[in-house]
Amino acid sequence: MGHQIGRQAHDGGTILGPLWDRYGDTPKGVVEVGNVFTLELNVRTKDYGQVSLEEDIVITKKGCEFLSRPQREIFCLL
Repeated sequence: MGHQIGRQAHDGGTILGPLWDRYGDTPKGVVEVGNVFTLELNVRTKDYGQVSLEEDIVITKKGCEFLSRPQREIFCLL
């Protein structure tokens, strides 16, 4: 689903993801105002390959704000 972003791209901390063994306790971390996360869509299909999208957000007192304009269309590269 997404990971925390800090001074480096993947500097640890909380992830926004499932409680799978490979993630340990990182999905149980605290999400605080000012934290920056990625939101990552990744869908694989049998016959057509993969669709990936990453949007970055900052946590606010009211929820979150996108750090750029969210992508609303799918672009196909052949």
